[in-house]
Amino acid sequence: MKAIIFDWGGVLIDDPLEGMANAMASVFNLDPKKFWEVYEPYHDQFQRGEIAENQLWEDICLNNNLSKPAVKSLWHDALAHSYVVHNDVFALAKNLKELGYKIALLSNTEPPGKLFFEERNYGFDEMIFSCAEQLQKPDPAIYQAALRQLDVQPEEAVFIDDKPENVEGAQKVGIHGILFKNFEQLVEDLRKLGVDVS
Repeated sequence: MKAIIFDWGGVLIDDPLEGMANAMASVFNLDPKKFWEVYEPYHDQFQRGEIAENQLWEDICLNNNLSKPAVKSLWHDALAHSYVVHNDVFALAKNLKELGYKIALLSNTEPPGKLFFEERNYGFDEMIFSCAEQLQKPDPAIYQAALRQLDVQPEEAVFIDDKPENVEGAQKVGIHGILFKNFEQLVEDLRKLGVDVS
C-alpha cells in the first residue's frame, strides 16, 4: 500500500452541512429546510465548479426575491462557523505521511470550500476537489484522477469516506475502500489492509 486517500466532511471533520445551512439560512431570514430548497437546484453545478459563488447567490436571490449577502464569501464564512476538526484523524494522516505513505484528500467540495482547506496548509501530498476536476464522487473518473495525481495503481491505494456510495465508487475502479464510522474502526480496518499505523 502506497497511498491513503481521505474524504473531508464526515472523516477529517464533522459533516458541516447542517451547521452551514443554519448559518446561511439565517442570513436570508429563511428556515434551513427552505434554504436547501432554493439552493438544491444549483448544488451539483456549484460542487463541480461550473458556477462561481457570486453567480450562485445572484441567481438564487433573483429567482427567490432575496437580498444578496453583503459578505465576500457567505459559503466560506458558514464553513468556518461549522468547522469541527477530527484531530485524531488528522494526526493519523500526519503519522502515515511520516511513515512514507502518500496522503491525499478527495472531496466533493465547492470553490470557497477548496480555498478554505488550502488556507490551512494541512500538508497533504495531493488534494483532489470536485470543483477543480469538474467531477463528483462517485464518478469513476474522479478516483482515476486521484490515482494519476498520486502516481499509484488502484491496488496500492486506500480510500476512506463516510458515504457508502463513495466507497463503492472507489472499489469499482480497484481501490481498497473503508467506510468510516469512527477512529478506532478506521485504524483497525487500515491494519487489516496491511497499513502500518504505528
